[in-house]
This record gives sequence, C-alpha cells and structure tokens, in this order.
Amino acid sequence: MNWGKKLIFVMVLFMSFIVFLSARMILSDNDDLIEKNYYEDGLNYDKEYNAHKRALKDSVIPELDIRTDGIHVSFPCEVEYKINSKCMANAGKDRLYKGTTSGKALLIPAADLKQGEWILNFQYSAAGKDYQIKKEIIMP
Repeated sequence: MNWGKKLIFVMVLFMSFIVFLSARMILSDNDDLIEKNYYEDGLNYDKEYNAHKRALKDSVIPELDIRTDGIHVSFPCEVEYKINSKCMANAGKDRLYKGTTSGKALLIPAADLKQGEWILNFQYSAAGKDYQIKKEIIMP
C-alpha cells in the first residue's frame, strides 16, 4: 500500500468518525446544558433579580456548612423554603427540597448530593417577603 492509499484510508476513517459523532449528537435526547423551561425562566428573571437584591438588602442570606453527613443550611429566621439543587455534570441527579424550617436550620443529606459541582438555588419567604439566593458548591 503506497502513501496515497494510506492518506485516503485515514481521511475516510476520520470522516466516518465525524459522521458518527454528528449522528450521535442529533439522535441523543440528553442535553444537560439547556434548561427545560428556559422561556419561562427568562420571563421570571425580573422577579428573581428583585428577590436576590431584597435578600442582600435585608441580610437574610443562608449560611452553608459542608460536613460529612451533608450540608447544614442556617437561616437567620424561620422560613418557608424551596431549594433546587442542580448537578453540573448530570441533570438526572437534580433534586428539589420544599418545606418549612423547624428552628432556623435544615440538613441536606450527603447521600442526595454526590461528589462534584452543584448549584443550589434557595427560594424562601419570611415575614411576607420573597427572597432568592444562588450558591455554587463543590461536594468533596
């Protein structure tokens, strides 16, 4: 086999690889980089922005303490919360926590948050006001 045939063989092999990757990308249903409700999220951006600014102004920001048993979240007062945890590597690991704090703290179990990078979106209300804070953490 001379160099011309080797060159054509390598080009055909490379083009086959590109076609395979393109077909796999088009036929794949799993797209973790795009929000499922991106249009609704865009419409609600002003409300989220105002809730974030209100949390900073009123100093009602939760404190996080990452321990071996999970994440201890401490609020400055009792709140009704909704916490959306998003795994950056796999959308299948995302979780939603809802409830009311008994006291001023709550625990997110370590079993729910596997090792990796996470975005925690805290939406909570206290004294009739809505607040929102996003925190990025890395679970060890």
